[in-house]
Amino acid sequence: GLAEEAPRLLLEALAQHVAPLVRKIEDTFATVAAWACRPEDRDRVESWVRDRRDLVRVTVTDGIRVPRGCAHFSLYVVHEAHPAMGMPT
Repeated sequence: GLAEEAPRLLLEALAQHVAPLVRKIEDTFATVAAWACRPEDRDRVESWVRDRRDLVRVTVTDGIRVPRGCAHFSLYVVHEAHPAMGMPT
């Protein structure tokens, strides 16, 4: 039903309008965090994510790709006030 499909539909709609995603995957694939941003902000967001010491296996994708075995997925939308926007280009 719609209640079960709503999260997937929301993620698909978001993926069509804010891409690419900079994501972090922990070695266990249990947790994935992704940052959605405008294409022109990708380099800043990627730099900010890579500079974080707590993140491993950083990749850049053009859409939402949740790996098999993922138990927790967090999606963050980058806006003008996000700390990544202060990164040099």
